[in-house]
Amino acid sequence: GIDIDEIKHHLKEIDGVLDVHHIHIWSMDGQSNYATMHIVTDGDPHRIKDAVREELKAHGIGHVTLELEIPGEHCHEVHCHMEEKEENKAATCQAHH
Repeated sequence: GIDIDEIKHHLKEIDGVLDVHHIHIWSMDGQSNYATMHIVTDGDPHRIKDAVREELKAHGIGHVTLELEIPGEHCHEVHCHMEEKEENKAATCQAHH
């Protein structure tokens, strides 16, 4: 019941978050939700992590692991296929599992 596109939209509204990709959201018991994702940011990493965690908490996701990347950094995940978006010319990954 979690809308990844909606979460991605909300996270990208956080000042300093340029992109969100390689998103994985799951639950092992149907009640507690977990997430991992990559956040491309040019902001303060501590502030970004706190803001992302607060936003995800509002969506019912309580345990989060984040990988922060700087703009232009290559995503090294095997299943993360990079493609360039016209609107910002930034490399983004469209892998959502």
